[in-house]
Amino acid sequence: MVKFNYDVAEHFYSLLKKAYKKYEFVLEPRHSTWFDDVSLTLMSKYNIGLVISQSKEFPYSEIITAKNIYLRFHGPEDLYASSYSDEMLNVFVEKFAVWVNEGHRIWVFFNNDIHGHAFRDAKRMIEMVQKKDRAIRK
Repeated sequence: MVKFNYDVAEHFYSLLKKAYKKYEFVLEPRHSTWFDDVSLTLMSKYNIGLVISQSKEFPYSEIITAKNIYLRFHGPEDLYASSYSDEMLNVFVEKFAVWVNEGHRIWVFFNNDIHGHAFRDAKRMIEMVQKKDRAIRK
């Protein structure tokens, strides 16, 4: 796993922003040093989103560093192979409502695809989001 290095990260972020001005970027780090304040501040400076990576295997943070909020659901228990409860999905749906209200765009990907959990979990979350949206619009 790659540790955070300020000089390398800043150089890389600046190259991305110069070469790909029309694109927005996110980063899904695996080493805990990327979650330090210095790293997160640098991501915010360059509008690099910190991926919220849900799994007991990977470092976790819900710190928002960019307009795009990108979430990856890898499985709550068994990596890539366990499903999410309605309660756990609903916790995130409630957070989505707050983040959207703050002007963020939400990107959600399920990567717990062994045994087909990703499709079922995504469908249930979509239904929850639609229900929440209808309740807000009333």
